[in-house]
Amino acid sequence: MNQFKKYWKNWSTFSKLGFIFAIVIMCCYTPIGLFSSEKESISSNSMETIPIQKITSTAIQPTQKPTQRPISPSCQEIYETWDVKTDIQQNRYQEELEKYWINNWEGTIRDVEEGELFGWIDIVVDVNNCSSNVRISVDENIGLMYNKNQEIIFSGDIFSAYRIFDLVISVHNANIKNK
Repeated sequence: MNQFKKYWKNWSTFSKLGFIFAIVIMCCYTPIGLFSSEKESISSNSMETIPIQKITSTAIQPTQKPTQRPISPSCQEIYETWDVKTDIQQNRYQEELEKYWINNWEGTIRDVEEGELFGWIDIVVDVNNCSSNVRISVDENIGLMYNKNQEIIFSGDIFSAYRIFDLVISVHNANIKNK
């Protein structure tokens, strides 16, 4: 390990980014498959079976909370809390947010995007009365049902939160209905 640290220290920033990118790509194309829509199990040489939970989305009306997660703060509360935190505090807050369930947020669809590298479909929503947007991961047949500027109400599990230019909240296992 010490030898790796020695080499890592001497690598250029570009080489380090290339190495990290290669690792990310290899992880995304493992047999586990992070972005499928059904449960699978993978057998190793020792015949041990490891269950894998995959991401699913549905387009049904929100009725009851489908998980045992607590209900999240409002989108604007999340944005305002995120905005005053330091980088390390944001990382811890992100971990906390991943335990929450969104309940009946309203917004307007900005776009439905297809991820070219990983193949997932995201409905990008500008949430009403909020300075951030939400990306709802769905199956292709659900993504094809929605149009730009369509108003929706949605619920679902917060999968992640991150900031590139604006705060983005990623949602999985979503229930979506037209407003």
